[in-house]
Amino acid sequence: MRRALTEQEKGTIYIYNSRNRKKEKFIPVQENKVAMYTCGPTVYNYIHIGNARPLIVFDVIKKYFEYCGYEVKHVQNITDIDDRIIGKAIAEKTSTNEIANRYTKAFFDDCKALGTKKPDFSPKATDYVGEMISLINELVKNDTAYEAEGNVFFDVSKDSQYGSFSGKDLNSMELGNRVDEKITKIKRNQGDFSLWKPAKPGEPSWDSPWGKGRPGWHTECVVMSAKLLGGEFDIHAGGVDLIFPHHENEIAQARCVGNPKFAKYWMHNEFVNIKDKKMAKSVGNVVLVNDLVKKYRKEAIRLFFLQTHYRKPISYDEKHIESAESAVESMYRFWFLLKKAMKRSTSKLSDKEVLKIAKNQHLDQYKKDAIRCMNEDFNTSGAIAEMFSLKSVLEQLMEPWSDDNYAELKYGHDLLLDLDKFLCIIPKDEKSQIPFESLEIKKIEGLIAERTNNRNNKEWGKADKIRAKLMGMGVVIEDTKDGTRWWSNK
Repeated sequence: MRRALTEQEKGTIYIYNSRNRKKEKFIPVQENKVAMYTCGPTVYNYIHIGNARPLIVFDVIKKYFEYCGYEVKHVQNITDIDDRIIGKAIAEKTSTNEIANRYTKAFFDDCKALGTKKPDFSPKATDYVGEMISLINELVKNDTAYEAEGNVFFDVSKDSQYGSFSGKDLNSMELGNRVDEKITKIKRNQGDFSLWKPAKPGEPSWDSPWGKGRPGWHTECVVMSAKLLGGEFDIHAGGVDLIFPHHENEIAQARCVGNPKFAKYWMHNEFVNIKDKKMAKSVGNVVLVNDLVKKYRKEAIRLFFLQTHYRKPISYDEKHIESAESAVESMYRFWFLLKKAMKRSTSKLSDKEVLKIAKNQHLDQYKKDAIRCMNEDFNTSGAIAEMFSLKSVLEQLMEPWSDDNYAELKYGHDLLLDLDKFLCIIPKDEKSQIPFESLEIKKIEGLIAERTNNRNNKEWGKADKIRAKLMGMGVVIEDTKDGTRWWSNK
C-alpha cells in the first residue's frame, strides 16, 4: 500500500549546516533532486565501527530523501593512493594496486553486510590525477599555491577566508597535515598544505609541470565532486574529524579557483568511542566491521547507531549492541507473527476498505511523527521510537487475534514496513518456521534456564555461548523484564 508522499506529508526538511553552524531549511540546488558527496575510505586496511557510522547515517539520509520523492545522485570517493597504502605495500612486498584493490573489495563487502545502498559513483583518486594536476596548476598560476623542491603547497595566507569553516585561527593553527619535519622547513607558513608530492623511488608517480609525483590528499574530492556533481551541489558529508583540515582545505581550493559556492550544506557525524574511550590502534580497542557483522544482525548494528542522533558522540559497548540485537529480534518476531496471522485471517476487506477503517484509529500519527523527527535534522532516534510505539499498539490489538482488528493490523503492518524503507531495522530474511512441537523443547528450555542462571551470576561469557548455541539450533531468544522468551526462526 506504499504511495508517494504528498507535499503536505513531506513537510520541510531542516539540516544542521556545519558551514554556518545552524539548522537551515533544505532547498535543493535543482528542484526535486539531491546531489550528495560523502567522503569514502582510504583503502589500506579493513574499516572499523568508526567508519561504519557515517556509512549507516548517510545511507539512511539518502534513503529518506528518496522516500520523500527526491532523485538522489550519490558520489563516494575511494582514496587509492596514499602514504599508508604505500607503506602497507612496502611492508607486504607487493604493489599499491594490490593493496588498494584488496581493501576496496573488502570495503564494499562490509558495506553490503551493513545493508547500505551502493553509491551511484565510486570514483578512484588515481583515475582523476590529470584533473587534479589541472586544478593545482590553476592555483599556482593565480598565486595561491607555490612550488618548493618538487612539492606544491597551498598558501593559506593568500586566502583571507581560510579557517572560517572550521573556526580555526590561522595564527595559532596546528599543522594537522600528513607531513614530516623536512616538509615543514620548506613551507612558507605552518598551515600551508600539500597539493603535490615529488616521487620517491619505487612509488607510483605521474608526470606534472613540477616533475614526477602524486597529488596530496585534499585535492581529490574537489575535483571528483565538481566532475560528477557540478560546481555547486547540495550535500557534502563525512565524519567530524574531516572538518579540519580536509574539508577546510577542500573549500579553500574550490574558492580560489572561482567556485565559492561548492557544497551548499555540510554535514558531519560525531565520533564513536569504545566504552567512553577514544578508539585507537595504539590502545588496541579497534572493532572491525567484518568481525562485528559475523556476530550481530546488520539491522541490530544499524539500530545501535541510529538510536543516537548523528551529531552526538556514541559509546560502543557489547551490552549496548546486545540490547539493539534483542530489540531487532523482538521487532522481527512481532512482524513475522503478525504477517503469519494475517495470512490465516478470513477477512475479505479490500485495501481501500482497510485504509478507510484504519484511518479512524489514527495510526497515521506514528508515521507523521516519524517524518517530523526526520525533518528535524534527521532525528533517527525519534523516528525509531515512533516505530516501536506503533509496534506496541499493534501488539495490544493482536492479542488475542480477532478479524475485527484485521484492518488496523494490516494497515499498521504496512506502516512499519513503510517507515523501514529508510530506517531498515526490520530483518527481511524470513525463513519457514519449524513447528514448536517438532523441536526438542525440553533441551531448549533447559539451555535457557542454564543461561538465565549464568546471567544471574554475571557469567556473561557462558551466557553468550549458550545464546550462540541456541541460535545455531534456529532458536531466537528475547530477554524481557518478565523473563526470557524464545521462538524458532529456521
